[in-house]
Amino acid sequence: MTQKIQFKKAEEYSFDGISLGMNFKNNIMSRPPFHVFCDDDPIDDRSRLMVVYTATDCRKTRFPDDTSVLMYFPDYSEDKFDQPLEALAVIHGNYFDDRSDFPLKVNDSLEDYDIAGESLITLIPMRTRRKQTTNVEIMRYPDNISIIAIDVGGKKLIGGFVLGKMPESMEAESWRSILKVYRSFAPDKIKAFFKK
Repeated sequence: MTQKIQFKKAEEYSFDGISLGMNFKNNIMSRPPFHVFCDDDPIDDRSRLMVVYTATDCRKTRFPDDTSVLMYFPDYSEDKFDQPLEALAVIHGNYFDDRSDFPLKVNDSLEDYDIAGESLITLIPMRTRRKQTTNVEIMRYPDNISIIAIDVGGKKLIGGFVLGKMPESMEAESWRSILKVYRSFAPDKIKAFFKK
């Protein structure tokens, strides 16, 4: 039985008490498990800051429940952490399953949901193993919500989702970084999806 979904606006959702627009330095970075992250980098021609939390070990840290999180901020300034959260990507695991009001769950079958509204779909090949690729669909909905669907054995799984302002071009580093983290920091249960 499919679950009917009507998305709210991206900024109306909460993830373990975090929502878009919150200040990273004052309201996010001070709280576990968000106080220790893998990396922060300038991206998109140094016009944006990205902070990454990974599902597997990175610089002696890992985010709980096999989950990876990417946070995006609108500027790469001198006091780079003192700014509002502009976008949030969640991939790999299930940390937010019971800590968020977002209606989709990572790794569920996309067929389990009947999502209202039209989406702009971009198909991207992604290497999963040596000489093996799979298709990734980025489904962009109104109100700054995107679903990442991964083709696993002919079925589409929800590989993750992105809420907030993202570049129009799928070639932008903001988008490419999500797929890079998906491949590079995949926990064993995700790697198992792609083993023959």
